[in-house]
Amino acid sequence: MTAAHCYAAYGLCIRSDLALPELAPADRTRAPDLSITLRPSGTVDPDTRPRMRFSSRESHFYWPEVGAFHVSADGRSVTISPAAGAAAELLAFPLLGPVLAEVLRRRGCFALHASAVLYRGHAIAFLADKGTGKSTTASALIARGARILADDIVAIDPAGRILPGFAQLKLSQAAAAFAPTGSMARGTVHHLIDKTRIRLPPATLAEQALPASRLYVLERLPLGRTSEVGGIAASAALQVTMRFSYAARFGNALLQGRAAAEHLRAAAHITRLCPPRHLRLSEGLEFADDIARAISADLRGAA
Repeated sequence: MTAAHCYAAYGLCIRSDLALPELAPADRTRAPDLSITLRPSGTVDPDTRPRMRFSSRESHFYWPEVGAFHVSADGRSVTISPAAGAAAELLAFPLLGPVLAEVLRRRGCFALHASAVLYRGHAIAFLADKGTGKSTTASALIARGARILADDIVAIDPAGRILPGFAQLKLSQAAAAFAPTGSMARGTVHHLIDKTRIRLPPATLAEQALPASRLYVLERLPLGRTSEVGGIAASAALQVTMRFSYAARFGNALLQGRAAAEHLRAAAHITRLCPPRHLRLSEGLEFADDIARAISADLRGAA
C-alpha cells in the first residue's frame, strides 16, 4: 500500500490520506477494504446548511465548516472535499461517526448508536438517549477489567457478531475524570462539541468479533435505587432496536423506499438474535460497582 496511512477498525483494513490516530495501525501489505481519499480544498460551497443525500449510487454528507464526504455504493471508498481551513481533527470527527456508520451499513452491517464492551466473556452493548450514560457505563466496566469493543458506532455483522472498532470513548467532562488508568484526554475539535475524546490504551481493545450477548437499553433510576436488569416485551423489542440504530439519525433522508425496507429486515434480524433488555442504572458515578453487579448477575443467566 502506497498511502501515507494504513489502519484497522471494524474488521477493515483502511487506506487513508487523512491521519487518524484514533485507529490502530495495520499491515501495509494487506489489500485495503476501505480507501479514504482527501482532495485539495476547492471552491467554497455557498450553502450554509448541513445536508445528507442517499441514493443507490452513493451517500453524500456536507457540513459547511467541515466539508463534503462521498461514500461509494459498495462502501469501499470515501472521498473527502474539505472546507477551507478545516483541520484534520475536525475532518476526522464526522468521518469516524456518521460517515463510517454509513460505510458499515453499505457493507452489510447493522450499526447501533451505542457503546459496547467485552465483559466476563460476553459482548454487550449499551443503548441510550444522549446524556443517559452509555459511554460512562462502558468506561466504568473497562475500569473493572472489561475491554472496549466500540463507542458511538457499534457494528453488528449479519452473523450477529459485534465488530471491534477502536480504543476511544467520548465522555462528559465529569465522567472523563473517572476514565480507566492509562487513558489520555484529547483536545476539543469544535466549540459546539461538548464531549471529551478519551483515547484508551491499545491493549484495552477487544481483539476479535464476538456474538452479541446483551443489548442493554439504559434508564436512570431515582437516587437511592439499586441497579436492575429487566426484559422488554417482544412487541416493543423491534421498535427499540430501530430507535437506537445509527440509521435512525439520518431520518427520512435515508429511511424511505427500499432502504427503509432493508433497514427493517436488518433490525428484525438483530432483534431475533439478541433481544434488547432494560438496564436501570443507579444515579451517580459512585454506584459503578452496583451497576457492574447487576450486569454480572444478568450475564450468569445468558445462554
